[in-house]
Amino acid sequence: MAKDWISINLNRGTIEKAERFLKAFGHLAVPGIQRAMNRSLQGVRTDASKAVRGVYNVKTKAVRDSFSLYFAGKGGSAHGGMHGGVLQASAVSRGKRIPMAAFPTTPRDTRRTRLPKVGARVKTTRTGGFKTIPGAFIGTSRKGKKTMYVRQGKARDRLRSLVGPSIPQMIGAAGHPEIFDDIRKNAVSRYEKNFDHEMDRLLKRLGVR
Repeated sequence: MAKDWISINLNRGTIEKAERFLKAFGHLAVPGIQRAMNRSLQGVRTDASKAVRGVYNVKTKAVRDSFSLYFAGKGGSAHGGMHGGVLQASAVSRGKRIPMAAFPTTPRDTRRTRLPKVGARVKTTRTGGFKTIPGAFIGTSRKGKKTMYVRQGKARDRLRSLVGPSIPQMIGAAGHPEIFDDIRKNAVSRYEKNFDHEMDRLLKRLGVR
């Protein structure tokens, strides 16, 4: 199963002040802008955990571990560094879709001797109740893990394990735009604050202030 991904990007155009300083001071402003971007990424994992867990029943570790940070260094990569003359830094969340059994389910495990006729139920989000999945049941995989299955095929002799959204899908969910918006808003706010600090240092060093 391929991994999904979503990116929180910062570049010099994210705030107008960065463009103005680059035009005024050229390469002298670049190191400060780099530092401002890089420090701004540090809180993205925490912001994402709070925003995602405010909606979905997922663990903090799962959200934090999905992120890789790409800093605005000289070498760079596809997500961070200098690209076409534009400096950028990114926090990228990657991950596969999460098994349904990893969310709260009813029944909770396979110890019940009689399974519900209507199917198993799952609660992927913190709001609302459990959602019934017709024909689903809780079983144990060959690796000994709790798994939610449905039977398929003409003879219903094959099992298909059910999965929910991935962490990147949660962040970019159309039904919950506030998740992505909150993460980006906080990153930009930190960037602006760090940028002001860095440019103040530059002006003092140049004797302008």
